[in-house]
Amino acid sequence: MTVLEQKLDHLVSQILLKAENQHELLFGTCQSDVKLTNTQ
Repeated sequence: MTVLEQKLDHLVSQILLKAENQHELLFGTCQSDVKLTNTQ
């Protein structure tokens, strides 16, 4: 694993540890017109 891969892996792990629902990690913008709340 390169240094960049290790740093990205560590970053994603830290984000998942802080996420309320650790089964969901979304990147990018929402492509739906439906407005979501932070509980959805």
